[in-house]
Amino acid sequence: MPLPTIPSPPTDNLYKFMAIAGLVLLIVAPVYFTTFYITSKQRELDAEMALMVEMAPPQYNAIRLRIHTGNTNVTEPEKQLVEKFDKLDLERVRAERVVELYQSHSSLLKKATVCVSIFGFLLMMSGFCFWYRRVQVPLDHILAKQVQVVDMKAAMSQEIEKEMD
Repeated sequence: MPLPTIPSPPTDNLYKFMAIAGLVLLIVAPVYFTTFYITSKQRELDAEMALMVEMAPPQYNAIRLRIHTGNTNVTEPEKQLVEKFDKLDLERVRAERVVELYQSHSSLLKKATVCVSIFGFLLMMSGFCFWYRRVQVPLDHILAKQVQVVDMKAAMSQEIEKEMD
């Protein structure tokens, strides 16, 4: 039993190809944007959640100042506290940048999606219009002439049959 094959795109006619390509662009651009938008919003939410990490205690700045000034009266738990909140501050800064990055990418992608969708629509419409005007209308004329010829032959054959009877 032969396996079913994937149909090939209609490349026999440029206008059909333009119409199908435009239709694909018109459908794919918003789908891609929606997919990107959902994943970026999820990542943005994750980054915003990272911004809501534990806040440093009031003594953090004082301990940090003592460490950076070279004071030796700093205990090990205080050093660990400062290291912990320094890491959290770095993570918070990184998360803020990620949020800004996703917001700018989302805006840019939204504009690109609109442009690609408009281009796809115009390409599709021009492909269908050209195909109809330059291919289908002449084919319709040819078909109409062929029908006339068949009708004339049928009428002539009927006349010949009447004369023979």
